[in-house]
Amino acid sequence: MTKAFSISQISDAGVYWFHEELVFPNDTDGVEGKLVYKKEYGTYQDEATNWVEVNTVSRELQWIDGEIVPKLNIEN
Repeated sequence: MTKAFSISQISDAGVYWFHEELVFPNDTDGVEGKLVYKKEYGTYQDEATNWVEVNTVSRELQWIDGEIVPKLNIEN
């Protein structure tokens, strides 16, 4: 076995969150022959007005010659 990917999930008391997941071909919403990388991160800006900012990223990946491509920059 080879470690090919790491995913994270972080939350700071509901003020900030970061969530990653991989969707495999046989999963619900999976894509045949591909992995789908999904990332969501957000911040709670103002409690009085319930202002929340959320960013989402989704990208299809493939396993080719022993590695996942394309390479991802998974920084926020």
